[in-house]
Amino acid sequence: MSIPFIPTVSQYLGRRRTILAGSFVMCLGAGLQTGARNADMFMASRWVLGFGIPFAIVNASALIGELSYAKERPIMTSLYVKPLSRDNFKHSDTLTINRAAQF
Repeated sequence: MSIPFIPTVSQYLGRRRTILAGSFVMCLGAGLQTGARNADMFMASRWVLGFGIPFAIVNASALIGELSYAKERPIMTSLYVKPLSRDNFKHSDTLTINRAAQF
């Protein structure tokens, strides 16, 4: 949902401020998710999280590429991307275990 707005917001605010704004939106979504009282509120909080995450991810990866030395740029970019896949795998295992424990 937020992908079309990322270039405009990044151009207007700059990379660092866009990362901060995206992080603020993610924290707002996490707070809504923590206080969710029903499924509708939970789904709305996931939408807010999904709206803020691309702002931080797209601009953070570009900022890392800009701030790294040319010689270290591929290493820094791969170090940024690698934990994302590892955490997704770790959390998918946790979800499977919790889902099995509920039944």
